[in-house]
Amino acid sequence: MPLEVRTFPTGLMMANCYLLIDEQTKHTAIVDPGDSNERLAGIIKDLNLIPTMILITHAHFDHIFGCGYFKSLYPSLKIYCHKLDFNLWTTNPTVALRFGFNTPDDFQDQPDLELQSEINIGNSKLKVLNTPGHTKGSVVFICEEQKFALTGDTLFAEGIGRTDTEGGSYRDMNESIQLLEKVLGDDYIVYPGHDQEEKSGIALEFAKECF
Repeated sequence: MPLEVRTFPTGLMMANCYLLIDEQTKHTAIVDPGDSNERLAGIIKDLNLIPTMILITHAHFDHIFGCGYFKSLYPSLKIYCHKLDFNLWTTNPTVALRFGFNTPDDFQDQPDLELQSEINIGNSKLKVLNTPGHTKGSVVFICEEQKFALTGDTLFAEGIGRTDTEGGSYRDMNESIQLLEKVLGDDYIVYPGHDQEEKSGIALEFAKECF
């Protein structure tokens, strides 16, 4: 059975939080919970979903500040993040203040586990691809069977993420976009960290114009 993808723009910066739902088992991954989201929590309850993990595309506050909220609802959840963003994770309270945001009381000061090369959600599988540029530990989650990718702030529908923040690199971003061009077919659906989804061929054409 396929994975269902549901999108929930979350927080004042409207970062996309995703539910990846295995339709057969109801096992569900919460991806990039940037803030508490009662509507999303209500849908999880109403649909009798079984959250099994929190997946992080990169460790910026607008993508992780809701981790504590969902762990309070589901204490067994583990937070998975790329190891190269573990140090960046701890800087978020300071960085958030620079943008005028307060750190939630339930902030998780570290993720629980390192992302490996593959993630299983119910009967479905995601490939985990490190795509540095926005942060050193930025990743893209790829479902090859269903031809979609969650690209975080690496690849947007009409551009790329910033490379001028801590851990960012314009050169690394260029190399990551070249890698995605090789890995993703033109007909993949890209689900980015902000704004709307797009076909990968169109999104990558916009991205290449940034270099």
